[in-house]
Amino acid sequence: MKQITVTNFNGEYPFNVYLCDAGFVSCIYISDSTYVPFSFFVPSPYDLNNSFGVRIIDNNNCTIDQVLTL
Repeated sequence: MKQITVTNFNGEYPFNVYLCDAGFVSCIYISDSTYVPFSFFVPSPYDLNNSFGVRIIDNNNCTIDQVLTL
């Protein structure tokens, strides 16, 4: 299984974490987090991809997007 660890990001807690395709067209909710580092396993069918988008939305509705390649 592929695992993603978010080690640092700025904003106001709590954060909502989403996993997206690399183009941020399709996203699924992963969890909320009040701390870093935060780790999660990549669920199906996203686990078939090598590139992912991680979207984090903070308490002020600020969005942080990052594309990762594993």
